Amino acid sequence: PTVSASAIPVREGAPQPVELSLSEIKVVIAAWRDAAQRSLDAGFDIIEIHGAHGYLIHQFLSPLANRRTDAYGGSLLERTRFAADVIAEVRRRVGPRFPVVLRYSQFKVSDYAARLAKTPAELDRILAPLVDAGIDALHASARRFWEPAFPGSDLTLAGWTKKLTGLPTIAVGSVTLGTDMATSFR
Repeated sequence: PTVSASAIPVREGAPQPVELSLSEIKVVIAAWRDAAQRSLDAGFDIIEIHGAHGYLIHQFLSPLANRRTDAYGGSLLERTRFAADVIAEVRRRVGPRFPVVLRYSQFKVSDYAARLAKTPAELDRILAPLVDAGIDALHASARRFWEPAFPGSDLTLAGWTKKLTGLPTIAVGSVTLGTDMATSFR
């Protein structure tokens, strides 16, 4: 079965996922740790953890997909715990000198209007625990990388990410398109 932070379908008509139990969360975090070890064994130079676009880490971060009432749901800090635990476990496995990147997004593929953070202050409360957990760089994925991340701001999602964390930041989102991808194929 499909698993998620909560038993909430990603969109109307989609299958209902099974909410991960606390013991299953520990197994999933260990799987990320083991994947990091396999990356080291294979000779990789860097790891990027995909926490964007509605994937599992994004589901835990999202107030729309995460309705948990335990340590992994509720406030921004609690919703960030899963991502921070994954990062910390990967960091423990690869050591302090191996680069670990997290790709994240405000939106999910099935909902471009969804937002993890509505303000820069909320974004800071999401990113700070990830930095504390040991992330080296952040890959900010936006639908259109050049658009401001928040109303009344000129900074993009990558710009805010850099400003708030001081970490190396990657920007992505319709990078090579003159228009957004959704209208490119009509």
